[in-house]
Amino acid sequence: MTRRTQTFMKGDIVLAPFPFTDVEIGGKTRPGLVIAALPDDTSASPTDQILILCAITTHEPRTPHDIRLTAVDFRSGRPRYDSTIRVARIWTIASFRIERRVGQITDAKLAEVVATLNGILAQ
Repeated sequence: MTRRTQTFMKGDIVLAPFPFTDVEIGGKTRPGLVIAALPDDTSASPTDQILILCAITTHEPRTPHDIRLTAVDFRSGRPRYDSTIRVARIWTIASFRIERRVGQITDAKLAEVVATLNGILAQ
């Protein structure tokens, strides 16, 4: 696998292999929202990061923790479809496994995601 040197930040929308719970190996490439980008201190490369992502789907919101995502919520890039951020569906991934960045959400939308995540963790 070729290592990518791109760095990511909170609020980026990326394409990454999503680890579905009902798939034994691998996963499908899906969009995710970066909610944390941490240095990977186990890597020899200073640009490698550990990313914490929330899943994004085109399905309608199903739970109180799901947040709708539309074109007005993007600072850069554009969504192909209106989507839903599944704040309770979180996974970690090494940054070199990210296929690409597709956009970045606004500060207001990111604050909504963080507040929702804080509410989940406070339960």
